[in-house]
Amino acid sequence: MNQCVRRRPFDILRRRHRDSGPKARGVSPTESNLYQPDRSGAGHRKISVVCVDGVRIGTLGPRSTSVFGALTPEADASESPISIVVGDSLGMLAEMPSSVSSIVLADLPAMASVPAIDVRATNPVGWKVAFDPPLGSLQAPTRYSPDAGELRRVHHVEDWTRASSDPARRAGELAKAAAAGGVVCVTDGGPELESRLGEQLCALMTDVDRINSADDHDREAISIAMRRSALRDHSVRARLSQLLEAAGQDSTLVPLVSVLVPTRRPDRLRDVVAAVASQSYPRVELVLGLHGEGFDGSELEWLQQQGFPIQTVSVPEERCLGDVLNHALAAAQGSLIAKFDDDDLYGADHPWDLVLASEYSGAAMVGKVSEYVYLAGVDCTIRRFAGFGERYIDPEKSSIAGGTALVRREVLEAVGGWQALSVGEDKALVSDIAAHGGDVYRTHGRGYLLIRHGDGHTWDVEDAYFLDQAQDRRPGCDLRFAGIG
Repeated sequence: MNQCVRRRPFDILRRRHRDSGPKARGVSPTESNLYQPDRSGAGHRKISVVCVDGVRIGTLGPRSTSVFGALTPEADASESPISIVVGDSLGMLAEMPSSVSSIVLADLPAMASVPAIDVRATNPVGWKVAFDPPLGSLQAPTRYSPDAGELRRVHHVEDWTRASSDPARRAGELAKAAAAGGVVCVTDGGPELESRLGEQLCALMTDVDRINSADDHDREAISIAMRRSALRDHSVRARLSQLLEAAGQDSTLVPLVSVLVPTRRPDRLRDVVAAVASQSYPRVELVLGLHGEGFDGSELEWLQQQGFPIQTVSVPEERCLGDVLNHALAAAQGSLIAKFDDDDLYGADHPWDLVLASEYSGAAMVGKVSEYVYLAGVDCTIRRFAGFGERYIDPEKSSIAGGTALVRREVLEAVGGWQALSVGEDKALVSDIAAHGGDVYRTHGRGYLLIRHGDGHTWDVEDAYFLDQAQDRRPGCDLRFAGIG
């Protein structure tokens, strides 16, 4: 049984929620349209139909059908309207009605021909830091695709598809291996492979020297970068977005993420804005919960001139932190709600990490553990809890860092938001979600740095608490070590 298929009994947690998406509408093909001439003379070819996020896509020809081959086609393609049909050739699309958007696969960017990944089936759930043998590599014969367990047991895998005569299939196998958490090494890249994998993923896979020399920490960093790129650019959602864009329809499929930041510190506003503005995720709004007095009117005016959505809510000082968060939630527009702390540091891909984890885990709540911590008092950056990511957690035994939480809006509303607490409100939310039948998932810890500066922390513990847990220690505030910058 696939390890990422989870039972979620609470009804509201069963539905994959998205705040916006394609509004595509088509018409039902007639029976004659379900069978297209096969120009090779081999008879007639039946259209294959899959449904992605409520959009029904028809494919004609083996190459087009392979793009969505990870999905199970509908048994009866004549029941509901088809929005888009993509075919291997113009001739295959000749008999489609003009009211249906018809696209020739070869007219799309090269990446669109790469078989898409079903992220619920192929993902890094269960990834482990440990590998065996040290600095080994997997030499596999052509046409052999190792499973996730094999990919993760070795330091890295060398490209077993290099002899393939099908560049799209090759790119699909490489992306799928990366999405599962494998570190993939390619020694013969080039423009053809780059156009299908994407510049970033291809560059990571062809950085042979870095891969071969990677220690445990850098190997994990490479794996995270590869899986992030593969899951973002080669998912079924990403392919659908490409088709919708080519059809001239709304291709905005990623949900709006509302970043809630409760703060008592007026001097932190500009840094918070800079942190959220630097995120690579394309749809983010910032909701500031201004807790108490001292927020200057000119600063608030400056906030509205920053070129991306920013909202502010003012909450009296005597109200608790949970109340501040709930006021911010009421003002938020997104279907996914993230929480940032005003004094921690976040990498540019942090929201992407959370959204991707939400997609492939299916969990009601996702987040990171505070794996990397900067201790200002002793001026060092530590790492703790290495290897505790990419797994579902038992809220009775472990949790996630409150400043990294991402929750579906529906779930927050179903459990009544945050409890009226000033301390422990994040942990209480984790327990409330679990009590309602929702899974809580912890992704990797890179891209988030907990800052301990000693200036009014809600969580009041001494530096010695963290130093006792340190598995690695670096001098100063080491952003690169933590995957930031």
